[in-house]
Amino acid sequence: VDLKNGDYKGSRYVTWIPTKSYTLPADSKVSDLLKKALGDAGITARGTDSDYVSAIYAPEVCGGYKLAASANGPRSGWMYAVNGSHSVESIKDQPLEDGDEVVFHYADDYSYEVEDWFSDSKHPRLGDGTYYSEWLTAEDAEPTAAPSDSEEEDSKNKAVPPQSTVTTAAAPDGGTVATVTARPDAAPEISGSQSSVSVTVPPEVDSVLSAATAEKPAKIRIDAPASILIGQIGSASVRTVALTVKVPAAAVDGTNAAVKLSVGADASILQAAKKARKDLVIRVTDKDTGKEAYSWRFSGADLADSPASVTDVDLALNVQPASSDPAAAAVTAANAPDRRAAGTLLRFAGGGVLPAPASVRVYVGSQPGCAPNSKVCFYRLNGALKTLEPMPAVECAVDADGYAEIAVSDRSDYVLLPRAATNPYPVKSDTTYPLAVKKGGTYTFAVTVGGGADPVFRVGNGSAFSSSEKRAGNKCYLTVKAAGTPAPGIATAVYCALPKQQPTVLCYLAISA
Repeated sequence: VDLKNGDYKGSRYVTWIPTKSYTLPADSKVSDLLKKALGDAGITARGTDSDYVSAIYAPEVCGGYKLAASANGPRSGWMYAVNGSHSVESIKDQPLEDGDEVVFHYADDYSYEVEDWFSDSKHPRLGDGTYYSEWLTAEDAEPTAAPSDSEEEDSKNKAVPPQSTVTTAAAPDGGTVATVTARPDAAPEISGSQSSVSVTVPPEVDSVLSAATAEKPAKIRIDAPASILIGQIGSASVRTVALTVKVPAAAVDGTNAAVKLSVGADASILQAAKKARKDLVIRVTDKDTGKEAYSWRFSGADLADSPASVTDVDLALNVQPASSDPAAAAVTAANAPDRRAAGTLLRFAGGGVLPAPASVRVYVGSQPGCAPNSKVCFYRLNGALKTLEPMPAVECAVDADGYAEIAVSDRSDYVLLPRAATNPYPVKSDTTYPLAVKKGGTYTFAVTVGGGADPVFRVGNGSAFSSSEKRAGNKCYLTVKAAGTPAPGIATAVYCALPKQQPTVLCYLAISA
């Protein structure tokens, strides 16, 4: 665009989201309004959680192209005006008041088009006002496909859903990292109170997967489309937001150990679900067959009530025979009557405490010891102690389709065994999820002790919590009292130690107001 010579070079302003009214919490900022409007419209953007929006992708009906800062010239980019005036505040700092009118628009050349633009040597205000507010000349109506003069041209101009894209880079280990910029396959689909979004990994990733070897491994990174999901979470009519990530089978079937998958859920998505008390479901499926490999469900209520910090979460899950991993093979063999490695290893990516307890549904029907319509036993694999820690609900069902559903609060290694472990860790707590106790309040853990063990329990931070215990037979009732100052996040943990062994965490603790 060259407005010095009055030449828009064929560029014209069009409306992507017509004038609408939105209801937001009283402390909302422009960024909150933008995320909701974009999410409701099924439009993807970059930078909505930062100070500046760097790019927005056009609606499908307009072709789904990327419109980024500087795309139409060095002085082009995204701006916003509140009640007709452009603000100097960033989108995440500009507060909103009831009745505010906000226009978010692209400027082809701010020096010529923005009337209230400040002027200095680096950012001059130019022209005679001819092009002021040119974006307001666009019809305030739902966007439509560009008109065509013939059937052939109409075919060329048909709306094409925005596609996810792939960039590849060499990794330090000699392999390849393929990063997928996930964009929805279509606008969100609303059914009842659930909004469903899907993204598909492009076919370019297939060649990266097929070339993966031990010497040249492949890592596939996919991040959930944050702006779309946050927008759907903010919709008053939606209670559950479900994302389906469609990937090549080779990324999830575990047949090639040189392939690693990363499925990122940004902290901003989980924080939005926590704040709105909305449920979030993320499924990973085979893009060719549609078969689900695994899925995560975070309850909005659990997120809201959890004391754990909200962080980015890698949702990738690797499923393999326990016998294929040396550490898991040794521990499961030590817990089998015939001393042979048994069961299935579930390896969660990343590690660490989750922002809230999650329910994970995973296909295990083709794995050893996990036949459809069977019962299995669920344990956490403690690699440091080389033992299996029993979960609060040890017995787990594998349904007719071969899926098991487990509850986890941290990303560790777990195993599913066809029968109970013969030599598990002898201490089992009834509570393992991060727990918040009100200042001055108490909570009592019911701990079962087996095999004649004599465990020692302690709280990691004595100034935050005090503890006392009573024992009756194989039961230990451990009571903790919140003595410290309420603060966000985890304060300490309850630890258990057996003679001549390192302590292990039974449960993380926090102090609430």
